[in-house]
Amino acid sequence: QVIKVYTRVLEKRGDQHVALPEKKMGTLTAVDHLWFKKDEVKDLLELVKKGGGEFPKELSRRIARFHLLDNTRGESLSWRKEEIHTMKLEVSSEGLLVGGFSIKSGDEKMGYEGEIRGKLSFGRDGGLSIFECLVIGEHWGEGPWTRGARPGRSPLGQVLILSPATSGHDQTPPQSIRSSSAYWAAE
Repeated sequence: QVIKVYTRVLEKRGDQHVALPEKKMGTLTAVDHLWFKKDEVKDLLELVKKGGGEFPKELSRRIARFHLLDNTRGESLSWRKEEIHTMKLEVSSEGLLVGGFSIKSGDEKMGYEGEIRGKLSFGRDGGLSIFECLVIGEHWGEGPWTRGARPGRSPLGQVLILSPATSGHDQTPPQSIRSSSAYWAAE
């Protein structure tokens, strides 16, 4: 199934995170797609039916390596597996998702740390009927194709939401699937 991934730089005002008001490169919403295989969705359904637990590692790694990125200023490099210091995501028997992550480049000049909250549920066919996650964290640094990062650690927000996949643009492959074996195995 297809999950839309929306990414936006944020600004902290008091205890709230808000979108930046400027409409310029780097402040607009970036869009990507996360793909789940049918057997992965089936595994999630079984996990929820059994009372919940740790989100499947392969899916967690795929989300961390290829989708927890600041792609608001261009094409972001995927994280290497050794750069994922922490990626913990739990699902409850009610389908509630909670977790956190810490991802840093080897030299720590670039990274992303934050929390994930969400929910999922399944339709009668066993497929996802709801998948919604809110990711709020701090991102820092820039890659070769993502110049112009804000200085220091900056708030970054992401929304992951189930796509109806009814139109062509909803079926666009994930940006990082160029190496499909690495994407599917999150190696």
